Amino acid sequence: MSSPSPSSARPPGCIVWEGDQFSDHSLATVNRGICSHLLRAGVDLRLVAGDAPTGEVPAGALRSLLPAVGPPRAGTPVAAVVRQAWPPLLQPPGAGRWVQAQPWEFGGIPRRWIDGLAAADDVWVHSSWVRDCYIASGRDPDRVHVVPAGVDAGFFRPDGARRPYGRGRSFRFLFVGGLIYRKGIDVLVNAYLRAFGPRDDVCLVIKGFGSAGIYAGNTRNQLLQLAARTDLPAIEIIDEEMDAEGMASLYRSCDALVHPYRGEGFALPVIEAMASCLPVLTTGYGAVLDFADEDTARFLPARLVPAPLIEGELGPPAALSYFLAEPDADALVEALRSLPADESRFERARLARARVSKAFSWEAAASVALERLLELTDGSRGHRAPAEVTDLLLPVEPASTNWEGVVRDFVSTFRGSDPIRLRLGVRGGPGDARALGAATRRVIVGAERNPATCAAIEVALLDDRSQADLEASGALVLDESRGGLRAAGYGLPPALRARLGAGELSSTPA
Repeated sequence: MSSPSPSSARPPGCIVWEGDQFSDHSLATVNRGICSHLLRAGVDLRLVAGDAPTGEVPAGALRSLLPAVGPPRAGTPVAAVVRQAWPPLLQPPGAGRWVQAQPWEFGGIPRRWIDGLAAADDVWVHSSWVRDCYIASGRDPDRVHVVPAGVDAGFFRPDGARRPYGRGRSFRFLFVGGLIYRKGIDVLVNAYLRAFGPRDDVCLVIKGFGSAGIYAGNTRNQLLQLAARTDLPAIEIIDEEMDAEGMASLYRSCDALVHPYRGEGFALPVIEAMASCLPVLTTGYGAVLDFADEDTARFLPARLVPAPLIEGELGPPAALSYFLAEPDADALVEALRSLPADESRFERARLARARVSKAFSWEAAASVALERLLELTDGSRGHRAPAEVTDLLLPVEPASTNWEGVVRDFVSTFRGSDPIRLRLGVRGGPGDARALGAATRRVIVGAERNPATCAAIEVALLDDRSQADLEASGALVLDESRGGLRAAGYGLPPALRARLGAGELSSTPA
């Protein structure tokens, strides 16, 4: 297996990673997915894991983590401490750079988090949407970065063992996740009961997580009561504990994943289903837009609504209010009814697997994490000043699509570590800028690139004055009708210009 690092550089000391590794919840999944590949890359990594086994040694990939469990070895300097746990510990570590990996799902970030993280050297999140929420809440954009989650497409795949879920019905809808309001389980069950009757040849298979722990509540008992009734469409509740192999089999054994969430920081079940070639129906807002689009999933429309109850638990938000995305219940009813006959779902699922397998491996996630750690600790690079960034400016008119070819060429040509940035300047209002930002992410995903690892793209409002300022600072202005990205080649540094000579670009001179 290839190293996740783009070079042989390593941090000058050990990396301490605090947080669960051996449990089945999402934070532990992300921790071990990234850490296992950092270890394979030769990083001196020490795991402070509260769920480390004390008795039976776990099987498979988990066993490879055990030698790294424990405090730093005597005499080894600590280069950085990475924390990803719940609840968050917002206190500086005793040694090394402080990295707080802190997902979020409710829009605005709690004020006490923003204040408590003021001393943190870096905040890591797993999706572009969460990064946007941190920035809108007052976090310095240069100190919050996307380190994506990932999926093992060699494990979550369409071929392999299946089990007879679905109570004998021929079409099985699947829900995976905590049985909580934020995940949208109530929206799904209510829509399912509206869409079907007891004689319909369908079943809703529900695999909940955390019902006895972090997501404890009464929802499970209510669902068990519904599943026992014969006057309703079939519902199957899976209570058994499942390892990763069991989860992979579950995805393969169903016909579509339905995930009408209100708030997600990444949505691991969605990307695992996509890797498994399972058709996906999900909310068309927020974190999933980093890896899904209308070519790879069916989206539900949603409207943003306040989420005031969070304030009672975590205190007031910073500059941006708490909110959730409420999926359209009527649209969900219609989508559930039409999905079994939707033959296009197979092509979407095939394309989804191809895209996430290429751009969202755990190796790729570990590569981003290592790059950030090297930037923070300088590693074997010494204390060199960062390379000067070359700015490209592309003015965009509202409702225009002429910019799409330039974006595809840009993310296909340059890497996230390259000192170059594409600025899309929209001539319009804030709504136009937001729409262009969302459309840009769709184009990046459609180009089979990860928005977190591709070269930097920024979207901002543009007028004559701001354009003049950017040009005066050295930005190269692009014109799609006059050659797009290729026409800018003469103004690029030699190393970047050489990239343009490799391969064909979609934006070529007229």
